[in-house]
Amino acid sequence: NLEPFEYKRKEHILEEFEDVNSILFVENGKVIIGYDINRTKKYCLQFTDKCVIGAYEVTFNKKSNFVYTALNHVTGYFIRKVNWKDALEID
Repeated sequence: NLEPFEYKRKEHILEEFEDVNSILFVENGKVIIGYDINRTKKYCLQFTDKCVIGAYEVTFNKKSNFVYTALNHVTGYFIRKVNWKDALEID
């Protein structure tokens, strides 16, 4: 059920209050995480390789609370919400 994904440098992965339809498992690259105030993005965290994006939101049907952006070339795998719910056996 895992499918490959790729984001280019400075490409937005998720925005605040956006519906999350897949869980991203980042293998390579840097991802910065922050928030948006008055249309100005502020980044607080940086993950280099090996991070997961969207697991909480997909599992509990929530919208994204943060802004996720690829700082450089990011690759990895993702699983769709439907397949994740089937794996957890949640309706």
